[in-house]
Amino acid sequence: MTLETKHRPRDETAEAYRTEQVVDGTVMRITGAGKFVVCPLTGRNGVRVGNPVRIIVAERTVRPPVSLEAREERPTFPISSTWAIIVSGYESIERCRVFYNHMQLSAIDHLGELKSEMRLPRDSSLSFHIPDSMEVNDVYLVEVFDGDHLVRSDTFGSIRTMPPVRTEV
Repeated sequence: MTLETKHRPRDETAEAYRTEQVVDGTVMRITGAGKFVVCPLTGRNGVRVGNPVRIIVAERTVRPPVSLEAREERPTFPISSTWAIIVSGYESIERCRVFYNHMQLSAIDHLGELKSEMRLPRDSSLSFHIPDSMEVNDVYLVEVFDGDHLVRSDTFGSIRTMPPVRTEV
């Protein structure tokens, strides 16, 4: 069962608890995710929405909703770019938007058009391109949003894929 609260976003909730911590709460929604071990305080066998529960945090494996990678991609149309931010997700994002150094990036859709906001289907990825006119800097911030909700934030240097080292024989 997934622990969700109204006062805290879902992606921050699991990080607020340590392994084996006991938390009192109320079931707000039942999902099939099986993230927490739940014991109802009422002593009833069935857990239903609205039941008070005692939650025991069994494991602290928090997987971010998206992963980021920066790699060299060189489209020439409709944008001239050397670098792309690859956003991959195990969950879908309805309104995926990516910012690099506070500037919104665009992805190329299936019709070859630039889009600043796209749907990221579950278990897939999108490439948002850094225009050649922008400076590439490892300390610049890369931010991924679902609409106006921040999903992930990292520096470009922390997600950058280094090119292979070439050696001459």
